[in-house]
Amino acid sequence: MSAAREIRLTGSGKILFDDGSHELTLKTPTGLAADVSLELPDSDGTSGQVLKTDGAGKLAWSAAPMTDPGSGTSGQVLSTNGSGVYSWVTRAPYNRTAADGWMATVAASTTADIARFNSVYFHSFYPIRAGSITGLFARFSAAITSGSVTITVRKNDTNTAMTVTLSSTAQQAISTLAPGTVTFAAGDKIGVQYEATADFAPSNSEEVDAGIEMTEA
Repeated sequence: MSAAREIRLTGSGKILFDDGSHELTLKTPTGLAADVSLELPDSDGTSGQVLKTDGAGKLAWSAAPMTDPGSGTSGQVLSTNGSGVYSWVTRAPYNRTAADGWMATVAASTTADIARFNSVYFHSFYPIRAGSITGLFARFSAAITSGSVTITVRKNDTNTAMTVTLSSTAQQAISTLAPGTVTFAAGDKIGVQYEATADFAPSNSEEVDAGIEMTEA
């Protein structure tokens, strides 16, 4: 059968392809809310491609957006090979070292900046708005058997009044100050530094961590 322009089927129309043993049927859905027009692509595509619509009735062959990696297991992360194939992988633990910008160990009689890890490594930062430093938290990840470590917030490489001390009786500490006590301007250099006494000795070679609280002026 051939037609110059169109073939029209009314009602619940369908097209049957019969190879003598089985049939392939294409039929319209029940209750169309509006006219639907689909334009087929001009080639048969390549292996693995899927038929995609542009939302205006034009169909085209396209690479599959991603493979289904399944549900994975607890603690795994989703990884891609850059070609639309995703899989669950177990992320190896990250061992921080001094070369990364962390102080892996705190040695006696030393003074050094404390770096922070957050996708990048840095020892200080520069706020874009003026404000106050209102809190300081610090902890040592192992018991301190003797001596102490003093943690101080620094502004433009100068110590401020925001400081805490860790010792055998205080493995972690918090200090707070009223807004306006330790202030900074936009663009000031803010950092955190530790200073260990000569007799400082932890039970294990561990690291000191610190965080600060800031309020906008």
